[in-house]
Amino acid sequence: MFDRIASFGTPRPIVILTGGDPFERPDLAALTAYGAQVGLHMALSPSATPNITAARLTELQAAGANAVSLSLDGARAETHDAFRGFEGTHAALWRRPR
Repeated sequence: MFDRIASFGTPRPIVILTGGDPFERPDLAALTAYGAQVGLHMALSPSATPNITAARLTELQAAGANAVSLSLDGARAETHDAFRGFEGTHAALWRRPR
């Protein structure tokens, strides 16, 4: 699929890996690296969960990811956490990854 998207030409599309939590995929770094290799701008939009660590972000940056977005799904922690299904995810948005 990345090859077909890359064939669209310039400017190259931005591919955003999202959908729940892409950090759950064991092949996320490989997917990111391949997309970058074929010339795509690779971005990530993970859920704010404990899966986001400094080590994983560093790995994905080295693989070619050049943007990350995090969703704020509620103005209050209770709303955001209920939407995400994990207590503490709202607070995780406001602190540095480990």
